[in-house]
Amino acid sequence: MRRRWLERPAETDAAALAAALGIPLLLAGHLARRGLCSPDDATRFLAPRLADLADPRSMAGMAAAVERLARAVAQHETVGLCGDYDVDGVTSTTLLTEVLRHYGINPILYIPHRVRDGYGLNHAAVKVFAERGTRLLITLDCGVTAHSEVQAAVDAGMDVIVIDHHTVPVTLPRAVAVLNPHRPDCAFPYKQLCAVGVTFMLAVALRAALRGTGAAAAEPDLREHLDLVTLGTIADLVPLTGQNRVLVAQGLGVLRQARRLGVRELARVSNVNLAMAEAGDVAFQLAPRINAAGRLQDAMLGVELLLATDPARAAELATVLDGENRTRRETEKRTVETAAARALEPPHAAARALVLYDEEWHPGVVGIAAQKMVEQFHKPSILVGAGGKGSGRSIEAFHLHDALARNAGLLQGFGGHAHAAGLRVDPKKVDAFREAFYSHAMAVLSPEDLLPRSHHDGVLPLAALTDQTVETLARAAPFGRSNAEPCFLVERTAVRDVRPVGKTGEHLQLWFGGNARAIAFRMGPDAAAMQAAPADFLMTPRMETWQGVRRMKLQVRDWRPAGEAAP
Repeated sequence: MRRRWLERPAETDAAALAAALGIPLLLAGHLARRGLCSPDDATRFLAPRLADLADPRSMAGMAAAVERLARAVAQHETVGLCGDYDVDGVTSTTLLTEVLRHYGINPILYIPHRVRDGYGLNHAAVKVFAERGTRLLITLDCGVTAHSEVQAAVDAGMDVIVIDHHTVPVTLPRAVAVLNPHRPDCAFPYKQLCAVGVTFMLAVALRAALRGTGAAAAEPDLREHLDLVTLGTIADLVPLTGQNRVLVAQGLGVLRQARRLGVRELARVSNVNLAMAEAGDVAFQLAPRINAAGRLQDAMLGVELLLATDPARAAELATVLDGENRTRRETEKRTVETAAARALEPPHAAARALVLYDEEWHPGVVGIAAQKMVEQFHKPSILVGAGGKGSGRSIEAFHLHDALARNAGLLQGFGGHAHAAGLRVDPKKVDAFREAFYSHAMAVLSPEDLLPRSHHDGVLPLAALTDQTVETLARAAPFGRSNAEPCFLVERTAVRDVRPVGKTGEHLQLWFGGNARAIAFRMGPDAAAMQAAPADFLMTPRMETWQGVRRMKLQVRDWRPAGEAAP
């Protein structure tokens, strides 16, 4: 599918910003195109400090949460933690477990099984916590819509603290405290924290409250937990701006120190050099392996790995997760192939959204497969698998959670946000739900909304893409959502040589004049056309280390024959 190429607009004068900060114009242009208009904002962006984090006490519910948790510490109460089965939930659970252990509490841990239990706190879990004498139950990355389950916990004699970041319902569950920056009454200035970020803020506030009380021999050094915050934040695809940028920038430094045994073993099986790890290594190598446990098996394996202190057990768990990730990729590949074929058939082909159902699809991969459908067809996409458990991903112009809310009567449950959501639907009602969802998409989406877009940072000659260029732009890392990697339009460039790479030649290695080289993923079929005549390329420059040599390598994001009109 041909994409429309759009240049990101500069929201301030890049030359003036460069002069004010004494930085190269290219770096100033990157900042200006990402909305950093003032020298002060740009300075904080380039040098993120923990001192720039907002006061966690400004978060609605924080005072009540800290008071109740401090009482649990003082009275040595039994505390239960119920986390979600994704990386955000796993890291949130791990972080709070470590903090509580520091204060003498070894919490009861529970993470629901994706297939057997479904998402979030459930009544079976509440019963388990009650039977084990839990006095304080804390949900992590779930719970904000679990009214019935929270009430059951309260009825069983437990107090509940909810830590979540998903869309907030009109009525909050009956908890002692609900920590969620999206609460309308929440004064915390940054709304885009994921659950592990909120959990870290709770840990900061708790440490301050317990200071001087004798709750522990020494205060916990919370910086040591920032590797967990980094894993969860990057994996959850929240914006890497503001508070998240501070947490991830500092956390990558902790991650590179390889202090955590489980992370070291995870890096070993992933072939990641932790000493030079970047956000992309977390997103594409480390996080998927932690996620694989919750997708196909038991997410508690991920928690156990991150808490591991025994080298042999850590190595064993990392190997298991690596194997689960390979199985996940194979299962995902089959699901995507089937879903893509169906998307081309009536009534899906003419629709402005996709709702696809197959009882054979594993619920653990439908979310990833839905994202693949968005990438291929640029439509809001929902895939429903075994037992009516589904997951959706969306495009910029379509608010997925709002669309599900409009059709809540056809669903057994749902939750999420604008661009990603989970749902349950009676398989007998999938057709009715699909019809209603397609009707809503037809009403709110225009044909232009369905045109995929590639954004770039302006025209740059190939000769200007050098090692120095990449090192200059690296000051803007870590890259991720809302701080996309630099991408430049390189016009009328001849390809000197092409070589297929990958198991089936699905990728291309390209060489240009001056020995510049690039990788083009999933563009194998374009090899001959790329060499036929000069072409325009969208390219991202990166540094890579190969056999001890550090040098630049380009990644082709998109291409088209030189001068070809945009779609």
